[in-house]
Amino acid sequence: MDKLSTRQRRRWGAWIAAGGVALVLLLWGSRRGAPAPASPAALTGRHRCPKCAAAPLCELEGTVYECGSIFDWRFYTTRHTKLANFSASEATAHWLSKGIAEGRRSHAGRKTLKILLMTKDEWPLLRSWVLYHADLVGGSNLYIIDGSTDPDAVAFLEQAQCQLGVHVFRSDADLTQLSVLMTQLLRSLTLSSDFLLKLDTDEFLAVSEPDVSDVRHTFVGAPVLDYLDGLEIMGGRKLFTRRWQWGIPPAKCHGDPALSPEDTFKAPFVDEVRRKALFQAASFAYVDLGSHGGRVREGFNNSDPVETDLVLIEFRYDCYDRWTANNRKAVLSHGYLSDYDSDAEAVEKLEALVNKSASLPKKLASIHKIENYLGHLQDPEAWRRAFYAEFEGDKRIKFSALRVLLERLHRQFDRQAGGRCRRSPA
Repeated sequence: MDKLSTRQRRRWGAWIAAGGVALVLLLWGSRRGAPAPASPAALTGRHRCPKCAAAPLCELEGTVYECGSIFDWRFYTTRHTKLANFSASEATAHWLSKGIAEGRRSHAGRKTLKILLMTKDEWPLLRSWVLYHADLVGGSNLYIIDGSTDPDAVAFLEQAQCQLGVHVFRSDADLTQLSVLMTQLLRSLTLSSDFLLKLDTDEFLAVSEPDVSDVRHTFVGAPVLDYLDGLEIMGGRKLFTRRWQWGIPPAKCHGDPALSPEDTFKAPFVDEVRRKALFQAASFAYVDLGSHGGRVREGFNNSDPVETDLVLIEFRYDCYDRWTANNRKAVLSHGYLSDYDSDAEAVEKLEALVNKSASLPKKLASIHKIENYLGHLQDPEAWRRAFYAEFEGDKRIKFSALRVLLERLHRQFDRQAGGRCRRSPA
């Protein structure tokens, strides 16, 4: 047999590396419950990509998406000179067995972040959330499991999928089932990104940085990725933030709270109890529904999480009526109540759940929403007064950077809406 040319050797090396990583992805999926990569043959007619015909594909809730690897064996062996003589398969094996734990970069360019959102009828805040995070990380790095029936929310996500390349998975699963789907989706992306993050629709990712006087300020947009790109984490450890900046709830419900011209927020603070988890993708194993906890895979460091300077700008406390409606929606989605329950029946059921949760070693899912909706049913006016009173003593700041950026992104999206759309891979 004739010797292979340099170009042929490179081509074979690339196929070996891609095949090795794809095999690992398949094995991880079969052992850990992740969605198995779909067979390209089974997708004939639904996936046409001449340059990436063998790209690994996954499926969730009937939607197909790419779930290949970002690992670049040539970059890896060039950057790490002791590995210069490694073949593609040897480099791949080294990264999987040692490189991930040692925090070695696996590809050229900036580190990537993929974000997962679960949403249902959270209009109009949903629009701002998608536009902001698509601008931050790229639409193709957003994965949205959507159960909306609101026609505005559904129509917008269809347009965002088409126009921005956002991945949208339509699902009628309840919150308990969604918790499983969420982990399955994230596990399928462990080789496709550097970081994985699950956010809620009322959370906008930002970063906190000190000035020359060591006074911290919140920044949105590009500084977030600059910060992530500079993180060098050993041991595949979980990361987290305890930094929050809450929007102050208005007395009356208006439109999108992220676009409120009042620009009034509770000053950034550190919550000693409530955290938001961020994961190095390759070591991800599990995250809970609110992404406040989770773990990395066996063999990596679960005992020493890394605190970051990321901050969540949060509109958790919107106007009282919308906040109460969101609490009710969560309680219904968990199956704790039925749409047909009277207020008296709902109170009886929710009181029983609160009492039950108090005796359990682990609280019931969304217990704070159960308690909040129960309080509203028992005495709505007293609960309303208590809701607003909670913010009266807070130090407040004016912060317009997010709103100004969002206004530009909304205008830009609307201008392009009539143009040609990008189509998802499936």
